[in-house]
Amino acid sequence: MADIFKPATPRVVHYVFGLEADFGGKNFGLMHYLSVESVVVNLQPTQIMWHYVYLPTDENFWWRNAKKFLTLNKIDQITRVFDKEIIHHAHKADVLRLQVVLRHGGIYLDSDMIIFRPFPPSFYSSGAIMAQEGAPDHFVGLCNAFIMAPPNDTFVTTWYNQYRTFNHSIWNYHSVQLPAHLWTAHPDTVRVLDHRKMFWPTWAPNHLDAALSPKGGLMVNDVTGKKEWMKWDFMGSGQLGWHIWGQASWKKFLKNMTAHEVMVSDTGFNRAVRRFLVPLCGEDGMKCPAAENVNVTDPAWVW
Repeated sequence: MADIFKPATPRVVHYVFGLEADFGGKNFGLMHYLSVESVVVNLQPTQIMWHYVYLPTDENFWWRNAKKFLTLNKIDQITRVFDKEIIHHAHKADVLRLQVVLRHGGIYLDSDMIIFRPFPPSFYSSGAIMAQEGAPDHFVGLCNAFIMAPPNDTFVTTWYNQYRTFNHSIWNYHSVQLPAHLWTAHPDTVRVLDHRKMFWPTWAPNHLDAALSPKGGLMVNDVTGKKEWMKWDFMGSGQLGWHIWGQASWKKFLKNMTAHEVMVSDTGFNRAVRRFLVPLCGEDGMKCPAAENVNVTDPAWVW
């Protein structure tokens, strides 16, 4: 619930991208363009800040067409948080997003997050907001692919300060499990959205099939409670967005995805995102190139 005593969250969206020269194996492509375009259409932010160490070149079709929406902010590479060494670019991105939100406030999104509808106005006066990852019977934590907060927020500050105990060998503790522990201990400091608002379907293979395969996948029917073959209805579900789970879905679905495929292949995901491509690519997607979403290698993290 909105609280008049909580500072306003600015309508600014943040991405952190390009922490490695090879972009972690994934150059800016169709998936990233869809993320930016969905933000422009649905959130109508005053600014989209693109925090980077390395940038794609303007030869990249998708980057060239997304860049006009972005405020570019070059950042220094980080190697430590407090006195702890950070090695993997995924962990560097975990730290940088908290620093960005603390300094500027706004909405942080991973570049494989798609936004399907506007956020309720109350979100901008509710303090910190995150969303659950995993179903209630298989709760994973609060996924840091979506963080919304005003500058210098109490919850985000506490979370960031816990990086004094960072251990790179525990993969998602500080990024996903820790914010969930803080929520449990201090539930008044963060508003937590249901798992279906941002992170459903999950990264499970059958869930990814239900979202991204033209054949669909096996999921539980909300009405009958029984498993059935389906194509997930992103718009009918009422969810605000979806994390495409770029690591899990890359090789099978995203690596060779084209605009034409999005426009003609009948998947739950394609049905929901076609509208974001029509102005640039046309009704059949043929105005956009088929191969310029990749000069990449197989799975790596997307940030």
